[in-house]
Amino acid sequence: MNLQPFRIVQPLSRILHRTMHQMLCEPQRTLPVAVTDALITYSLYEQVPHAELLEALLAGLKQAQHAEAVLTSDNLFVPLKAVRRTLAGVQNFPFTTAELKALKRDVEVSVVRDITRLSTDDLSSADVGLLWGCATQCSHWDCVEELLRHFPLSSTLSLQSPTEYRDLVMGVCTPQFVSKTHPRSIYGEGGVAAALAGRGDAAPPVRHAETFIQRILGAEKVGQRCREALVASSLSLLVNGGSAADPTALEERDLHAITCVMFAAALNLQCDVPGCSTLAFPFSAAEWAQYVGSTDRSAIGSSTTQCVLPSTIGGLSLPGWYRRVVALHQRSVPDVARASFSAAVASDLLRLYQRVDTESLESFFFSFLPLVIAAAPHMDCRTVLRGYHNDVMLKLFGVTSSASSATNNDGNRAVAMGQRGRWTAKEASALATPVLDTTATSCAISADMAMRVMLAEVCVQERGKPLPEAHVPAMESMLRTVVGHLRYHLHGEPRYHTRPRRTVTAGELPASLWRAWNSQRTSLLATVLSEVQERMSGSAGQRSSARALMDLVGQGLQLLRPLISMEVIEERGTARMVTHLLSSGRDAALEVGGASYEVELQSFAVQHTQDGFTRTDVATIVQAMEEHRDHGSNNGGAEGDAKVHRILEGLKAAEQTLPLRSWS
Repeated sequence: MNLQPFRIVQPLSRILHRTMHQMLCEPQRTLPVAVTDALITYSLYEQVPHAELLEALLAGLKQAQHAEAVLTSDNLFVPLKAVRRTLAGVQNFPFTTAELKALKRDVEVSVVRDITRLSTDDLSSADVGLLWGCATQCSHWDCVEELLRHFPLSSTLSLQSPTEYRDLVMGVCTPQFVSKTHPRSIYGEGGVAAALAGRGDAAPPVRHAETFIQRILGAEKVGQRCREALVASSLSLLVNGGSAADPTALEERDLHAITCVMFAAALNLQCDVPGCSTLAFPFSAAEWAQYVGSTDRSAIGSSTTQCVLPSTIGGLSLPGWYRRVVALHQRSVPDVARASFSAAVASDLLRLYQRVDTESLESFFFSFLPLVIAAAPHMDCRTVLRGYHNDVMLKLFGVTSSASSATNNDGNRAVAMGQRGRWTAKEASALATPVLDTTATSCAISADMAMRVMLAEVCVQERGKPLPEAHVPAMESMLRTVVGHLRYHLHGEPRYHTRPRRTVTAGELPASLWRAWNSQRTSLLATVLSEVQERMSGSAGQRSSARALMDLVGQGLQLLRPLISMEVIEERGTARMVTHLLSSGRDAALEVGGASYEVELQSFAVQHTQDGFTRTDVATIVQAMEEHRDHGSNNGGAEGDAKVHRILEGLKAAEQTLPLRSWS
């Protein structure tokens, strides 16, 4: 809801709740799939009576349990094909009260009991796959056991195709990040642990991987089948003389290979299998080079035949991609395996930059990643991300972060993920990542993609340090694209004009602007401008590219002026927009509106905490205010300090009234 305009949050919440509650209370044998999909949307709303809806869903499930057995999975109260999404939606509900916690558990138990009405005769392979998906989605182990008691799932394992078995293993071994904390910072290097809220109140982490692997699947059996599937899938990819590989066959092999990696990581993380165990990773360096390929010439040996290197690690979203990266960088995964995937990981990241929407990328960096860091503080997540992001910058613009980045990226990533002391300079050089095509793919990227790449750049580069010098021309190019795009739609002027002819007021904003721009883009541009301004301070006089970049920052700030006015915020503003303007984009907001504007915006946030703000949004604003207070920010004397203090206390009180969640 923090992406919806303030003025429609409450009406939308009422309409959604009334519609969902009415549909759940209607007598029906089967829940429409559209309702189960809407359950996920409902779970993300803040100002709805979550407990009331769960009670209605629970009543329908209990009534269905008294019905007769069903012969097809589509006739269950929750159709089997929709169960996994339904469980995911229920698990996304907040757990603010003991009542909500109990209702969430009761609904999950009832969904599983509804499934047991399905006849065990003539289960299709699709049904078996869906049942395994339900089992891996359950957050309570007694629900898993009930499914395994009722359905002969264990006996189907030997009958599953390599692809079906791979999907099951991937579901079991995907790393979970369930934080017991509330990170209040988007930056993971040194600040998250110091500002946590809600400690000890979060839902317990779901860690069923060990039980699945040890008791249900069998660790040795999983390792054997994963190995067999990888070997079989690689046979058609052995190249000699550079013959082209079939893309479908290559992707299948790649997914089998990353499954082996994720299984090795799960053994280490969940089952405490030491990295030196033969079970931990059942491939020698030579075997891995034979079946997956290698950048290490010593592993390839004198043979002229080797397998094509991976082209993907899979993952349709940034969180999905990142979970696989985390697995790839565990201690139990050998360096040669990690290096073989390096180019594929960067290529996937570039693909995601190109295809995901800007809001999804923003959520990844500002919401998902801080939770990962809070849940796994021993991992230096941004250092790993930084290396792959720098590879993307190389691919897009032909730039590197330093002269030695191509040689040292893998070594730095290994050190960051707990490999300290295991790499020498010689080993790092031997396993160096193959440099991506040094010719820039295209500098003519869209304004939306330019915004995404700039946002990624300021989020992943090291905090408190200037942007990499080689990246400055690329940032100038991208910011010029975004500023030109905004100027064109704001003023109707050609994109190549260096400056607008005049400054428009909020009341003069053209209606056509909002078809090409939105409030969320405004706050993200403010974040980018704030970060660039901070990181480039003192550099503007040194190089022409730095001066040009800072000139564009000034133009961007001028264009932002009417877009962040209180008039526009009241009409089109969102909770996430205000959160950014008061935290990551604060410097730009201050530059445009001054201290009085900031206080007005803070007061506005207090008044509208029930209009779309999440608990994390409010916590982020609170942290930003406390940090700037501690740094001696000038609030206009004692009276100003007292007003800011009242606002801060109001936000802290409001934070405690908002739903408490634990994202994974």
